Amino acid sequence: MDDRLLLNVTLPATQRAYEVCVSPDLFVCEATEVMVRMIDEVTHGLFLPTGHERLMLLDGEDKGSLLDPHARLGVLAQDVLVDGIRVALV
Repeated sequence: MDDRLLLNVTLPATQRAYEVCVSPDLFVCEATEVMVRMIDEVTHGLFLPTGHERLMLLDGEDKGSLLDPHARLGVLAQDVLVDGIRVALV
């Protein structure tokens, strides 16, 4: 895999998980928007986006923390995010 970051994104409302590869150059808010659009499309109406979705860590010592929407994924990958980390779309 190139320089992409693999996230395992859980949608709590459905308890389904989706693997999403994102560029580390994206801000968390941009990656969240991409995930929202993708999950909205594949769930065929089971997921109703509000426009206020956030990403919450489900793994690691920061489990339960919301990711800063203004942080770059690449910066977070230096100490918080690793390939395959589980996050929730809340």
